[in-house]
Amino acid sequence: MSKRLQITRSANATAVLSNGEMQWDFASQKLRIHDGSTAGGRVVIDMTQTGFGYVFPTPLAAGGAAFDWSVSPTESILYASDAQADDYFGQSVSINGDATYAIVGAYGEDGGAGDPISSTGAAYIFTRSGSTWTEQTILRAADRQAGDNFGFSVSIGSDGDYAIVGAYSEDGGSGDPTSGAGAAYIFTRSGSTWSQQAILRASDRQASDQFGYSVSMSSDGSYAIVGTPGEDTNGSAAGAAYIFTRSGSTWTQQAKIQSSDIQATDSFGWSVSINSDGDYAIIGANYDTTVAATYAGSAYIFTRSGSTWTQQAKLTASDAQGDDYFGYSVSINGDGDYAIVGANGEDTGGSSAGAAYIFTRSGSTWTQQQKIQSSDIQANDNFGISVSMSSDGDYAVVGAYGENGGPGDPINAAGAAYVFTRSGSTWTEQAILRASDAQSVDRLGQTVSISGDGAYAITGAPYEDGGAGNPISYAGAAYIYEAG
Repeated sequence: MSKRLQITRSANATAVLSNGEMQWDFASQKLRIHDGSTAGGRVVIDMTQTGFGYVFPTPLAAGGAAFDWSVSPTESILYASDAQADDYFGQSVSINGDATYAIVGAYGEDGGAGDPISSTGAAYIFTRSGSTWTEQTILRAADRQAGDNFGFSVSIGSDGDYAIVGAYSEDGGSGDPTSGAGAAYIFTRSGSTWSQQAILRASDRQASDQFGYSVSMSSDGSYAIVGTPGEDTNGSAAGAAYIFTRSGSTWTQQAKIQSSDIQATDSFGWSVSINSDGDYAIIGANYDTTVAATYAGSAYIFTRSGSTWTQQAKLTASDAQGDDYFGYSVSINGDGDYAIVGANGEDTGGSSAGAAYIFTRSGSTWTQQQKIQSSDIQANDNFGISVSMSSDGDYAVVGAYGENGGPGDPINAAGAAYVFTRSGSTWTEQAILRASDAQSVDRLGQTVSISGDGAYAITGAPYEDGGAGNPISYAGAAYIYEAG
């Protein structure tokens, strides 16, 4: 049995196989074939110089990795078109499923030309044509004010049609009734035009909740989760997370969730991630005191049935110790059966060397599959400060913003990101991503995001100084890498 896929120079195409699919991406001129097996049989063919009308058999042989990150990835550097000092562009990043759209937050941005509004913040949408990334638009809150820190967190739906931007210092709306309550903003795309669709606020908001400190959006933009680590319902800074759902263009709070064992200072909601369909979510509580270890940290899995969200599991590291800050970063894959949790304070390999932990689900049971660290781990790398997992659970990227530029530590805190790939139940480091223009204290790896298929990764360097010659102190940058 075979399937025919028409390949053209002007349009995407997909042919669904009996056990997988073929996808033609006209932008990159690459044909990707996946056999649909858990073993991950894949082929990627560069068709830049090739015609069309090929016939491919099915099924494919299982096993071949789709993207070879071990071959030097292609790097693109993104800057804001209106970059200025202390914008911290790259504080947050997110890339959509097929890497045609990316969003980058700049929470220190001052409101546009002339800096009319100090640290109101902004977010920037970039779009890809082939291998070229171009700024498409700048997003700003319609009700922006000084100190909102809009852009501290961002997430874009897999389809690239919806984005959410957190502003954790926003003061509760008109008249600033609630200092630091926070807000999150939904934007939607029509063609190349982005418009603000909604402002999300917690139904029980109070001062200093920090709603919007972390955000995540489902694939089609029908669900969003917002972390609120300063929320005080069960003690000072116990934390909470809020689920919102969209019907048409209307967004409604569906649930407020907290862990079953929540306590003061847990900071539940420090990090959040929701899966493709919006029926699984993971929430980090990196200041949770567990297994008699202060600030060892934890993460919680919640699952949705209808409109009801229920805690399914509490995740902790098998080797948890005090000040690990497990849960500082979290990510869950598309089907909600793999998750990764960062613990940037973990001390194996040196003080605050950092680690990340992979968990897998069977039914309703979650089990630690592997603890991962970089091949060149050292003290103060803070490996695990950021994490992201591909939709299929085959790829993960981990940020280490304290990494010192490679062997011999030539560049203090230049930062790095590491790509891991899974074969069966084993995760292996496949690539180290470092900026081609790395300099001291750029902090590349502060944030990371990987595309749904694992072909692209984006990482932020919010302390980067504007390119060659350091013309703009802490303007920030983001780096996109494409695998082979």
